[in-house]
Amino acid sequence: MRITIKHIAEEVGVSAMTVSRALRNDKGVSEVVRQRILQTAERLNYRPNLLARGLVSQRTHLLGVLIPNLRHSFWLHMVIGIEEVAKREGYTVLICHSDDDPEVEQQEIRSLIGRQVEALLIASCNPDHNASILSALKHERIPTVLFDRYPRELNLPYVGCDDRLGARLAAEHLVRCGYRRIAHLAGDQSLSVGRDRLLGYQEVMQEAGRQPIVEVCGFGEDNGYKGFRRLFALHRPDAIFASHDPVAIGAMRAAFEMGLRIPEDVAIVGFADMDCADHLWVPLTTVWQPKEELGRAAASLVLQTLNGTDSAEDSRVILRPYLVVRQSCGALQRGAPLPKEVVVKAGQSTFPQEVTSNETLNGIHAH
Repeated sequence: MRITIKHIAEEVGVSAMTVSRALRNDKGVSEVVRQRILQTAERLNYRPNLLARGLVSQRTHLLGVLIPNLRHSFWLHMVIGIEEVAKREGYTVLICHSDDDPEVEQQEIRSLIGRQVEALLIASCNPDHNASILSALKHERIPTVLFDRYPRELNLPYVGCDDRLGARLAAEHLVRCGYRRIAHLAGDQSLSVGRDRLLGYQEVMQEAGRQPIVEVCGFGEDNGYKGFRRLFALHRPDAIFASHDPVAIGAMRAAFEMGLRIPEDVAIVGFADMDCADHLWVPLTTVWQPKEELGRAAASLVLQTLNGTDSAEDSRVILRPYLVVRQSCGALQRGAPLPKEVVVKAGQSTFPQEVTSNETLNGIHAH
């Protein structure tokens, strides 16, 4: 039998309204009576009817989170950050993914709204393609925060990493290492992350007096694999900055199949610092993104909007990335100079073709 407020009221000898007010910690109930009600509720194993409470208060305490896919730890860390803040504030998170399909994304947004979420946090797989439905959310005043990707025109609250700066960190590092033919395996240019990382790379090449070498291959391991083969056939670069760790992993696989050594024949730097980056056959130098902090910031921003403490339509929170230096860039082997704000990890390879360093350089930045 489900225990209700009425059962507690009968046990204590007060009205159901008094029990309800005591459980909500409202004023007008003496502390003695409140404690008797709370003790009785605990003894009877009372569980509040959240659905009924939501109907009365018109609050469901549900947040909808939509991410592009569940295949990479990158997104899961963001969700962990979102849930940490949401749970602390008494919210439950409903998680959906679009499988990188803009049409599925639209369906999932409608589904979450149908489940009466109070707000949406969206990492859109294509924010420009879905600008109309995102604009509708804004028009209908459904609190919405975009994270990781933003559209070209539409202004909505946004939380993301400084992708342009991250690309600059990667490209500048390869220049410091002494590489001359530094290429970029660029991500999908329909996404802000792809455009911003390409822009950061191009800026550094111009400043260093190097000719940009760009292969727009998109995101994902297969695209990185195919892009590397096309790139190497035409330009034979001695270093590559990949737009995303999966792209870098695909490029590494292609390089090994072609009999190339990393980093002796070609250095590789990725972007994201995914969980696997430290455990590849050659540990991957990459740009670290504050993934869980990004999720926490997105959740905090949408809750501020819900609570009426931040109503700015164009609120933007931009977090700083850092460079993580491992073996794949060759800096540890070359003794290349490193800036102070860098993470150095001389991890060990787990595959036979290992490339390791005798010691970890100084300059560790704790993130």
